[in-house]
Amino acid sequence: MATISRSKTWVDTDILTAADLNGEFDTVYNEVNGSLSNANISATAAIAGSKLDLSTPGAIGGTTPAAGAFTTLSSSGAATVASLTIGSGVYDKTRHINLTPTGAILSATNGAGLTQTDGTNKSYCTLNFDKDTDEKADWHFVVPDQYDGGNVVFNIWAKTTVTSGNVVWVITTADVADASTYDASLGTTITFDAKTVDGTAGDAFIATKTADPGWTAGRLATIRLVRDVSEDNAAADILFLVMEIKWETA
Repeated sequence: MATISRSKTWVDTDILTAADLNGEFDTVYNEVNGSLSNANISATAAIAGSKLDLSTPGAIGGTTPAAGAFTTLSSSGAATVASLTIGSGVYDKTRHINLTPTGAILSATNGAGLTQTDGTNKSYCTLNFDKDTDEKADWHFVVPDQYDGGNVVFNIWAKTTVTSGNVVWVITTADVADASTYDASLGTTITFDAKTVDGTAGDAFIATKTADPGWTAGRLATIRLVRDVSEDNAAADILFLVMEIKWETA
């Protein structure tokens, strides 16, 4: 209901009847007993939160909770959000590292060959892994703070000139902490399943492996990639394009 209005304004010589008296009290009685509304509460009432039932929250800002979004939502202190919606999608917890041909360190002994190709539509670099010799490439990076241990997904993009056969990739990796031996052995080995090359020459294909590299966030990691020619049978160089490493944060 709205705010209470007087039933009658009394003046001198008016006769007070039972109906008039009851009407005055009934107006207040009916409003207080179950009909008080927002219109009855002053904006400066400063009602304590403990006196409010917030089990069914009202509107915040310009949007109701059921709509799932707010016009403006801010916090002046620490805030905990159990589920965060940004725009039309859920907050993406996936993190990525991309290792490119030009970022690789290539050994003087059996290092993969770095080549630039100026194609019809774009220029790009590849690491060319020989079909007869186990060639290698190294990358170094600091493990991101968002990595909290456990499995990551390695996706190796490559292409070749042949349309049959397979390739076997092997990763060895380790990380080093502050004030520890830098040129330490790469103690974790991750072997991919044989990946059949694409049936169209020059088309990209992806070899995928999920494994725990044993890294710790904040340490300096090394990845060595080798083509294991004793285990694969593609009769041509494999041209490495990029390695994507991805994982989900907790």
